[in-house]
Amino acid sequence: DTATTSNKWGSHIDLEGKAGTDRNLGETDLFIPLLQNDDTLFFTNMRARMDDQSSREGNFGLGLRHMLKSGWNLGGIAYFDRRETEWGNYFNQVTLGVEALSTDWDFRANAYLPQGRRSHEVDALNEATITGTSVMFTAGEERSMSGFDAEVGWRVPVYEPEGPKQFRLFAGGYRFTGDNVDDITGPRLRGELAFDEVPWLWEGSRFSFGTEWQHDDPRGSQGF
Repeated sequence: DTATTSNKWGSHIDLEGKAGTDRNLGETDLFIPLLQNDDTLFFTNMRARMDDQSSREGNFGLGLRHMLKSGWNLGGIAYFDRRETEWGNYFNQVTLGVEALSTDWDFRANAYLPQGRRSHEVDALNEATITGTSVMFTAGEERSMSGFDAEVGWRVPVYEPEGPKQFRLFAGGYRFTGDNVDDITGPRLRGELAFDEVPWLWEGSRFSFGTEWQHDDPRGSQGF
């Protein structure tokens, strides 16, 4: 009935901590359905992220997901991102993304488009930094860069497809470019073990543990 359909998907909040080889991050993610029927969901998503190097970032997005009878879920998102760097400078960005998800496979791709002011001068800087959905190159200045990333995920068949535990592996890469700076290109690998039934958490909660590795020439290797 209508009441059941309207409540098929509910709101949730996601809390994440990432301990890394170069820096540590924390993130809060709020997901709120806006409109829905039995196979389509229109939602908003609000995120706040910070690290232990005085960098802060906020993302506000809208998204649409649709379930196909074949078992695939197709979706798209559009976000506005605003980041404050450790030097107190602000950068804006639009993120556009698409996804195709099934029981066994995940495909995702995102494009990052800087908006407004693209650079700020900062003395004595000579390093590259990529943080979440904000990308900066610093070499005497902080500069935003446009780019994209993509990944494919696979459900490792060690648990039942509809079971409360799932293990997934992901492989992808990223490429960012900007005026008068070297391109930043590299691979990214990650794994995730998720639990939908945890005795010491409330009903409807999920706990997951993951690892991540990426590498590019400006920064070398980073792990989380």
